Amino acid sequence: MMQIKIFRNINCYKKQTKLRYLFMLFIVCQSFGCVTMISGYDSMIDTSTAKFKEEFNVMYLKLNRTLKDQDDQNQRIEHFLESYDRLETYLLMIDDVAAKLPAKSEKTKAQIKLLHSQFEDFKTRHRAAEFKDYTGNTDPYFDMRNAMNSILNSILELQYNLKRI
Repeated sequence: MMQIKIFRNINCYKKQTKLRYLFMLFIVCQSFGCVTMISGYDSMIDTSTAKFKEEFNVMYLKLNRTLKDQDDQNQRIEHFLESYDRLETYLLMIDDVAAKLPAKSEKTKAQIKLLHSQFEDFKTRHRAAEFKDYTGNTDPYFDMRNAMNSILNSILELQYNLKRI
């Protein structure tokens, strides 16, 4: 019986010690004022990137559908200007927020720069009419779509991981 009482006293002492440390930590944090965590996460980048990914994939599916129908005129860039305008709007929103991120968020900025590069390459190829009709089930432009989605997924994954910190 005596051993159980001593064991309970030890557990009670440990809990009190933990509470003291937590209280002291709280006091120290309060005395320093506002604490700001520095990271590359921003909810606007997160949501804009997700919207960009959705819009890009919708546009790509429409483009891919036009490439299968043997009509060379319907895949011209003029038919997709509205989609490109929306995509560029998302990029502008991402850029505006990324410009205000602290210096410690270089990975986020580097991925956004890579997204710009890939998007401009895709748009340039579309404008130059490099997309030609094809037949069969194999999409010859799948690698371009896959590259864009890989960049977008890496940005979304980085934002998710930064959000959890």
